[in-house]
Amino acid sequence: MGEDIPPRIILLVDVRTAYGRGVLRGVADFVSHHRPWLMFLEAAGKLMPDTGGWPVSGLIAGFPHFSPKHLGPIIKLREQGVPVVALTPFHQEEFTASVQPDHEAVGRIAAEDLMARGHHHYAFCGKPGDPDADRRQAGYAEALKAAGHACHWFEPSESLRQRWNWRSEQAELVQWLGQLPKPVGVMTFSDRRARQVLDACLMARLRVPEQVAVIGAGNDEILCNLANPPISSVDLAAQQVGREAARRLDALMQGETPQPRHLCIRPTGLVTRTSSDILAMDDELVVKAVRYIREHAHEGIGVGDVVDAVGGSRRLLERRFREALDRTIHDEIAERRLERIKHLLATTDMPMRELAKRMGFRESKRLSEFFRSHTGQSPRIYRRSLTE
Repeated sequence: MGEDIPPRIILLVDVRTAYGRGVLRGVADFVSHHRPWLMFLEAAGKLMPDTGGWPVSGLIAGFPHFSPKHLGPIIKLREQGVPVVALTPFHQEEFTASVQPDHEAVGRIAAEDLMARGHHHYAFCGKPGDPDADRRQAGYAEALKAAGHACHWFEPSESLRQRWNWRSEQAELVQWLGQLPKPVGVMTFSDRRARQVLDACLMARLRVPEQVAVIGAGNDEILCNLANPPISSVDLAAQQVGREAARRLDALMQGETPQPRHLCIRPTGLVTRTSSDILAMDDELVVKAVRYIREHAHEGIGVGDVVDAVGGSRRLLERRFREALDRTIHDEIAERRLERIKHLLATTDMPMRELAKRMGFRESKRLSEFFRSHTGQSPRIYRRSLTE
């Protein structure tokens, strides 16, 4: 193929999902800053598209489950020397490289947020047989276990496993949710699953988020905001996944070997909406303090600012804060500030000087010192590590 002919790329990506569309935005972003590609998009995901003899330079395969009918043409392309980058952990031996979200981190993020809100009971609603769901559940349960908490999880009956139907599953979800200790924080493996849990809560007359706080994964904005109440969700960094998949494919087409071959991308964080936006505590003074911290931590506030905002004595507030959350007011301020910095590092290209100003630091040096003291690395290295 002559150097003046752009690479010809097949994209097997499910545009029916917000995640798939985010991946395509990432691919488009990479291509716009590098050499042009001719791209053939197969959105239905049924089979490899018929290119009519169109010579293929590379393939990005983004469907989570490939049937033998999918794998046959993919393997044939590999045998012909065409590089293939997958967006799935399955059948990795068939692909030249892969890029996917860090599913364990997805679970950890949800667990950490629910714990920070003062919950003492936790549950996970997954999807039996789905490896991504299992990995999210593992990360969720491990984070809870490390903090001394147990995790309940939804187990469908054997009859439902053998013959699934929506009505029977809803009945089992209603029963399961009704038996959980309250209030409880529930993570679901996806936003669609979160909507099913919200429907079951409605049928069981359980208040969300007062009795059942719900977090999904995928951050499908339309799906999340159509729900009642809107669903909090872990953002899977789909655009970053797409960008890195395109970067690896481009390198492979030029004879390079990307390292590592199989890359996990960290989620950008939790997008909080009404379904989990509650502090599960009886102490109104502490609730007021935590809410103030979350709204103002980026302004460089201190413990004294929190005390002034909620009223009462400093000693009393600090004691009740520690009793309710097992950490100090200072720790909570630092954690929320750090969380926001990580989010900005992951989702923007904001220069360090501007980021420091946004987060209430007098200069970027102070921001770096703060970040390093809590993470062991500089903000620049952290930002770079998100794509390594």
